[in-house]
Amino acid sequence: MWLTIQKAKDTLTDPKKRRFYDSTLPFDDEVPEKGDWKNDDEFYKIWHDVFDRNKMWSIKKPVPMLGDATTPASEVRAFYAFWNNFETWREWAQFDEHKPNESEDRYERRWMENENKKTRKTHEKKERARLIKLAETCYNNDPRIKAELAMAEAEKEAAKQLKKDFKANQAYERERVQREAAEKLALEAQQKLEVELLAKEEIRVTGIIFRSKVKELIELCKIKMTGTTFDKFWVESIQKRFNTIEKISPIADFLENCETQEDFAEYMAQLLMPESERQKVVETSEADDGWTDEELAMLTQAASKYHPGSAGRWNKIQEAIGNGKDIKQIQKKV
Repeated sequence: MWLTIQKAKDTLTDPKKRRFYDSTLPFDDEVPEKGDWKNDDEFYKIWHDVFDRNKMWSIKKPVPMLGDATTPASEVRAFYAFWNNFETWREWAQFDEHKPNESEDRYERRWMENENKKTRKTHEKKERARLIKLAETCYNNDPRIKAELAMAEAEKEAAKQLKKDFKANQAYERERVQREAAEKLALEAQQKLEVELLAKEEIRVTGIIFRSKVKELIELCKIKMTGTTFDKFWVESIQKRFNTIEKISPIADFLENCETQEDFAEYMAQLLMPESERQKVVETSEADDGWTDEELAMLTQAASKYHPGSAGRWNKIQEAIGNGKDIKQIQKKV
């Protein structure tokens, strides 16, 4: 009995022997599976007991524990970092198949030692796989980790959606700019076309009015200039020089209102006269015709008021001026 007690004392006081002894004791290596707990409280209780049981094998001290729903995220991450790199002192010599101290020679002893090392290595790998499964299973089912991963995933999706929306907005903005540019070009083209059509229409209408005035002048020549060279062919010959409605209208208006063929002939002679000679005539006329500045002002006002083509134009201008000026003098001065 005394020897047994002494042997037990030696085992318990020697760290190496104590480790070997503890490693041979029955131990619950079970790793909980999903379904062993129904809610978060049961999860924390079950896994707390598992890690509390396995912490005895740790070389490093102190060993962090699982905690609960209120444990800070930094401590949770530190817990899993510790258990993912768990260092165990657990021994497997109890599974040795050979006893080297009973070998017949050193060769056999060496062979036995190598075989025992292989056996221990096999158990060490199994233990390493069990510890990895222990940490991974707990991590994958930890409500705190799930919440953190869900939040990270939500933030990732939000960032992805934000990027997607940004690209969509960019695409929409490009399309809007392109659409507005196309609409602007179309509007400018439409406006240009309208201006061109309006210009063509104006030219067409002006041409109609011009031709109408030419016909009117031809008819006036037939009526008032019979027996002279002022006929249809003469009108056609002066069209190149008097090629606008502004130039041809005064001629038709003058012919319509003049009293004699001589007045019209004199009027046309002045119009067809070279500019230098006509200026001399004008200067001489202004020097000798006896028009005062007041009369000239009234004449200018009346000529502007009663435009060419208006009924009784010359009579109205004569009435506005008064002072004994006859229509021939007024026509000449105008």
